[in-house]
Amino acid sequence: MDSIFLKSASLGPEFVFIKLDLGKGQSLTIGNVYRSPNSTQIDDLQLCSELEHLVTEVKNDIIIVGDFNFPDIDWDLHYATNKSYGSTVFLNTLHKLLLVQHVSFPTRARGTDTPHILDLVITDNQSINNIDALAPLGKSDHIMLMIETTVLNSESHIEKKLNYNKGDYDSLRTYVNCDWNKEFAGDNLDVETMWNILKNKIDNGVKRYVPLTAGFYNSKWKRPLSEEIRSEIRRKKSLWRKYIRDKNTASWFQYKDQRNKVKRIIKTNVKEEQNTIAQHYKSNPKKFWKYVNSKTKRTERIGDLKVINDHGETVICSSAKSKADSLCSFFSTVFL
Repeated sequence: MDSIFLKSASLGPEFVFIKLDLGKGQSLTIGNVYRSPNSTQIDDLQLCSELEHLVTEVKNDIIIVGDFNFPDIDWDLHYATNKSYGSTVFLNTLHKLLLVQHVSFPTRARGTDTPHILDLVITDNQSINNIDALAPLGKSDHIMLMIETTVLNSESHIEKKLNYNKGDYDSLRTYVNCDWNKEFAGDNLDVETMWNILKNKIDNGVKRYVPLTAGFYNSKWKRPLSEEIRSEIRRKKSLWRKYIRDKNTASWFQYKDQRNKVKRIIKTNVKEEQNTIAQHYKSNPKKFWKYVNSKTKRTERIGDLKVINDHGETVICSSAKSKADSLCSFFSTVFL
């Protein structure tokens, strides 16, 4: 899925806005915001100004999530209980822009502290089907939110790809095992024409014998969890739900102990897995480099190419096709 960076900031209110291309002229704008509890009036005005600018520029299909730290807002009444400047300005901005806030349950809780709704999900329409509260990640005291939206439900937005793992390669070999002398028979066939005949034959065979799939999971390194770890994680989630129901200190300390236990056993499991990979890097280098690549954040891509066309003009190749054609043209002059 292609995305376009819109704007970000790291001073005052922190945020990042991107636009996702859903295909067929549709897009979805997603924003992630963090507002410090120590924000000044200037910071709050800046945040509201950025929201107003975003809505004015994008106009529709917007989802904004993040930790806004407005504990005094009663979202049932849409009212700031202590009438603080930041909360009042923020509520007025949402009303002015016709934005909807969907979270109705506390998202931050710790010990005997009063739970508050700090993490918000804001949209410009009723595109949220459901929001589930999940146990916090690690030692965080903020819950995780699983958001179900209607924006990406349409099957027309799912791009199908060839599933080479399920291909019928015996039939494909039979299909391309033809009389190539006959296929290339003809007067004055140049190399380009013969290449297109071969390419079209292979493409047609792939379309016949390699099925399509709606998508793939990320192929980067995935370490399966043992049943023991999964059981401990389920217990952690169960104790969190119990704490949310009881709101007492005993339930909190039970959850806290289980949370620390889960973190400890996962950390130990990761170290054991890393040691195993390191010990067998000679006998299984593929697994070793797969793990190394999964930890490498930077990916090298071919940048824009500056080439001279047939008319002697300097042009910039930015699309994938123009880059491929330029490289192919260059290599054809080097390799005979």
